[in-house]
Amino acid sequence: MAYVVVASEVEDYTQWRTIYDENRSARDSAGLQEMRVFQDVNDPNMVCAVLQGELSKLQAFIDSPDLKEVMKKAGVKGQPQVMYYNDVT
Repeated sequence: MAYVVVASEVEDYTQWRTIYDENRSARDSAGLQEMRVFQDVNDPNMVCAVLQGELSKLQAFIDSPDLKEVMKKAGVKGQPQVMYYNDVT
């Protein structure tokens, strides 16, 4: 299994979280599992989502035009930082 960590600055956490939660079916349809969502302790508008799945599915989901539209609607500022990891435990 692989993981993707997506760190973003958002305009408003509550707005972002609402849209993120509404997009759950897209993550499920892509065969991804949500692992965690984090919020910066000093800045509530800095968020990080961790998803698990097959690497090719993670990459396709992150690169999809649909996700880019959802992120725009959710108020993501600029380009999120995206990192892929393999589980080595």
